[in-house]
Amino acid sequence: MTDLPRSAFQAARETARTEPVITRVSTLELFLDLVFVFTVTQLTSLIAGARNGADYLGAALVFMTIWWIYSGYVWLTSNVGTERTKHRLLMFAGMAGFLVMALAIPTVFGAGGVAYGVGLLVVTLVHAGLFTRARTGSARAILGIAPFNLVSAGLVLLAGFVNLPWDWPLWVAAVGVVISSSFFGRERGFTLSPAPQR
Repeated sequence: MTDLPRSAFQAARETARTEPVITRVSTLELFLDLVFVFTVTQLTSLIAGARNGADYLGAALVFMTIWWIYSGYVWLTSNVGTERTKHRLLMFAGMAGFLVMALAIPTVFGAGGVAYGVGLLVVTLVHAGLFTRARTGSARAILGIAPFNLVSAGLVLLAGFVNLPWDWPLWVAAVGVVISSSFFGRERGFTLSPAPQR
């Protein structure tokens, strides 16, 4: 009679160990997604106001810088938890950078160029800084890709100080730098997990 309860208890413990732990998306991550959606929404103003192929190319270049760094934040939130106050404050700083980028998009190839570049640089610095808090191999992997991201953000910021059409080579170079990081395999070593390290 005493073996039955013990067996049931052992079976319950084994079941509990094998069942996956469900980690829900945090409110902070959802807020980051909303800021990103607003950023992409702002991008539509460039597309709606496009008059020629160059305008569409400009919108594509802006989109690629946004998408690249947002993808980096997807990897980031998978590797670094957002429960700690310091992490939350840094995430808010990153979101503020995204917001500055979003507000500057309609005039990014004019008066808003510098603001967009500053926002992108802030987002990139926060991204690299928070990754150093990861307890996974991704913390080491970011050392390989962060320089590409910083150079790209720097080129976008520099483009904000240059008048048309001389800003175009800087924008193309900025996108080329982050794309080239994939050719060098710098994005390898990042782990993706639904349960971030706390």
